[in-house]
Amino acid sequence: MSDTTERQLPVPCTAHLITTLEDLDDLAKRILASPMVAVDTESDSLYSYNEKICLVQFSLPGDDYIVDPLATYSLEPLADVFASPAVEKIFHGADYDLVSLKRGYGFHFANIFDTMLASRILGYKNCGLAALLAEKLNLQIDKSMQRSDWGHRPLSQEQLAYACLDTRYLLTLHDLLLEELQQAGREQEAREAFAELANLEPRPRFFDPDGFWSIKGVGDLDESGQRIVRALYRWREDQARWEDRPVFKIISDRCLVALAKEQPLTSEALRRSHILSDYQLMRYGSQVVDIIARAKRSKDPLHRPHRQSRERPDETSLIIYEKLRAWRKQRAGERGVEPDVVASNDLLMALANQRPRTLAELESIAGLGHWRRSQYGAELIAVINEALQHTNRDEEQHH
Repeated sequence: MSDTTERQLPVPCTAHLITTLEDLDDLAKRILASPMVAVDTESDSLYSYNEKICLVQFSLPGDDYIVDPLATYSLEPLADVFASPAVEKIFHGADYDLVSLKRGYGFHFANIFDTMLASRILGYKNCGLAALLAEKLNLQIDKSMQRSDWGHRPLSQEQLAYACLDTRYLLTLHDLLLEELQQAGREQEAREAFAELANLEPRPRFFDPDGFWSIKGVGDLDESGQRIVRALYRWREDQARWEDRPVFKIISDRCLVALAKEQPLTSEALRRSHILSDYQLMRYGSQVVDIIARAKRSKDPLHRPHRQSRERPDETSLIIYEKLRAWRKQRAGERGVEPDVVASNDLLMALANQRPRTLAELESIAGLGHWRRSQYGAELIAVINEALQHTNRDEEQHH
């Protein structure tokens, strides 16, 4: 569709707001009686230390719903919905939603469809929801409330209308993209990718008191500056937890390093450094000056932890990996998709390490589903065998 075509504004959205467990139970039964439902979530990660899901949006044909977990206090009735293989759950960019729902509520997922992933498999260049709705439905979606504070109550009508639009058109988008996948012979590829997505597991959250070493610029500081960053970094974490605000809203990493370089020891020196905002000076200024002074006096040893990196692959594995990357780049170019749509780096490294020599041996490679084996299996075996023959010849010549 031409970029010059005037976009249509979506029809104003009025969703049913679910604030009781009784209504949530009724909604779950309604969804379980439907073949598909569109789903999205809104969280407060920009406003809270302990990130939580603040809304769960659903759209069924002709009806939109917004569930308020802060009012229902439980989402247990949705467990059967998400786990049901009979109901297709349609997300856009599902990974964050799935991980958040698993971490917060322990849900399991079956039969999902991700419109973002589908569009990537089809080779779309702009795969954001607004871009897809503009291209496929000629709709202009206002994303100005994307960074809204979803944990604040009461919610405004504008917030509710915005949240509703994140699912309202996913059912139509699903139908259009599914038809394209079928016409392109990509549906099985997409289904396998969706199943992998459904199995994503959340990473455990923990605070590493030595995590300050990974901040850009810390390695260039002297020991005094590094002690200051360490002290401020640990204080910032406690402060963020106490205030229930994200750490970056207390003091940014960049400011921690700047303070370690400047090392102001009085409130006036801190003010003249212009590192902190007026609000930060008022709220944290005296604490920051005190922490810097104590850190400068400290003699506590600095122990830079050794990185627990994966064991470096042997030379043969690295050669095979690079050959597979070259193959993937060519394949992705032929298809007009991003390289990771063809295969992830982790999958290529697994192939390089395990070195399957036959199609039967490919079946033991985790993440290499039936579709990829059938489409790429012979090519992968050929690349691996050629790389092994090349390295064997080099070794023979060397000896």
